[in-house]
Amino acid sequence: MKFIINKESTLHKFKQLLKTCNSKAKGTTDADFLFQAKDGEMYVSSINDKSEQKIKITCELLDGDGSFSVPGVNFYDFINAFPEDKIQCVYNAEESSLLSGNKKTRFAFVTNSSEDFIPFVVVNKGDNFSISSELFKEGLKHVFFSASHDWQNSPLTAIKIDIKDGFMEMLSSDLSRISYFKCSVNTDISYSCLLPWETCEILSSICDEPMCIQPAQKHIKITWSDTTFISVLESGDKSFPDLLQYFEKDDICNIKVSSLDLHKSFKLASLVAKDSNVLLSVDEHLYISTNEQYGASKDTVALSYVDGSCSSFYYLKFLMKALEMYDSSELNITFRELKNNSFGICFSNANYKHIIFPAKNG
Repeated sequence: MKFIINKESTLHKFKQLLKTCNSKAKGTTDADFLFQAKDGEMYVSSINDKSEQKIKITCELLDGDGSFSVPGVNFYDFINAFPEDKIQCVYNAEESSLLSGNKKTRFAFVTNSSEDFIPFVVVNKGDNFSISSELFKEGLKHVFFSASHDWQNSPLTAIKIDIKDGFMEMLSSDLSRISYFKCSVNTDISYSCLLPWETCEILSSICDEPMCIQPAQKHIKITWSDTTFISVLESGDKSFPDLLQYFEKDDICNIKVSSLDLHKSFKLASLVAKDSNVLLSVDEHLYISTNEQYGASKDTVALSYVDGSCSSFYYLKFLMKALEMYDSSELNITFRELKNNSFGICFSNANYKHIIFPAKNG
């Protein structure tokens, strides 16, 4: 089996395949790229325990069909470092090797059997539908980071996605904060799923137009351009909790503040309390204070609007991450009373709401 690939047109596709490749493993199927040549076309796949990708690669097939797998990271690193654009690859099934390069530079890889590469078995359920990949990615970027990474908190290790009545909603929480994204979409399909946060993080950076979603019994299949992406769905006995209730709690204090001023103040506080809590206090101004064994700080931020007063501790890293999600020059921030005289801080705009629960101690 012999083929020629073009570095300029394929490198970004191999980089995309790395996102579903277990780069830390060695000698296992989930660390490999699977190459499959059939009927004059080449497909390359990668897989992990949550998701699988299959991408059509443009190349010049010089002879025959065939399939093999090769360590994904090693192959990508070689292609990335190769000095010339055209790279000839020769697969020798008898020696289980792949020889790549040109007349001046050659590199050999040990290959594995394609039979060890077991793809997901997808049973379609319902009709497929199209949706804007830009809206889908925007939503995922705003919610995946708030999902729990602790399997004991399942199903909060997934993002709840609901598409109905012309709207798409995405919801996540790690029990310390909640992210909620809602936007209108051009479809009359109703669809709901729990998508693992790992899958959401990958999709938030790679899916493209035109994007089509195929619902399945235990999976979701998403296709665009030359890519077919499959992910398992979260399942279990526990139901996803009602998180939207926290955005409906009573307002204690409302403020409007410059995003730039708030960012500068958080950066100042991070010099002292990078991995701990800060005290936010509101009267006529917003005061951001830290007090650690090795130092302390207090900064005053002017407000363009203030209604009410409040004081509570919050984890600084969560505050800074929330601020990254907004690109407006001014932020609307609401402090909501949760219980036992504790206050959640809620950031919001037209499509996105994010609430951070108060720190358990100062």
